[in-house]
Amino acid sequence: MRKSFYMNDRTAILNFSAEYCKSCADILSSEGFSIFLSRYLKDLAVRKINIYSWLTRGRELEVIIPELTRVFKQLMVFDMKDIYEPLVDNVNRMKLLFIVEDAYNYWRRKERYSVVNTSASASQSFSSFMDADSEFNKLVLDLYRTCEEKLQGTENRIYRQLQAGTNGCAAVKVYRWKKLNGYGSLKNVPFVNKLMLRTPILLKTDNEKFDGSFEETDINPVRNAIITPQEWYCYPAKAGTLLGFVYF
Repeated sequence: MRKSFYMNDRTAILNFSAEYCKSCADILSSEGFSIFLSRYLKDLAVRKINIYSWLTRGRELEVIIPELTRVFKQLMVFDMKDIYEPLVDNVNRMKLLFIVEDAYNYWRRKERYSVVNTSASASQSFSSFMDADSEFNKLVLDLYRTCEEKLQGTENRIYRQLQAGTNGCAAVKVYRWKKLNGYGSLKNVPFVNKLMLRTPILLKTDNEKFDGSFEETDINPVRNAIITPQEWYCYPAKAGTLLGFVYF
């Protein structure tokens, strides 16, 4: 995975080896946060058109996203009395609070994973991939709670220790194969080496049942396959005495 952040309608993947945020300011300045805001605001336009219209006032997302990010950065640093932004005045503050809480819930509805490449060539190094993921979880919680409490004007009395960052993380590694025997296109695909899941975790597939059948073939479909290693992972799965390599 080349990108530092990937997101679709259901899943978000953070590549900590490409970019790792060590502070709330890093998160707000990251490309991933801009991608997240863009997808969230498009979703908001469908669900809450009145809030979306109030926020955008007919302007394009390319204008709104930097403006909203700047307000969040000020909330992390300044007291409310020192912020001179129309979005946080007494008239608009509760609407912005709704956006903060709604965006947080939108993020948490996704299946969220982090990936750390433990190969020697990885650009980032971590003492523990689980520690890196846990620190990121704390940063997301701090970002959300700081903005929430400043906008509502009071500290929370009850704190929910939710998994705000990811549902799980994986350490991946590229292994050297001694003999490839027709599987040369797979040689640089990283293997999932270790997994950490934050329970309870609920995963839902698009379909609950699958139709069709597998057909036997005399041709190895992998031999002539064009596979970009940076876009694939391999999960080694053992069933009884058999070991299968699942590429996805």
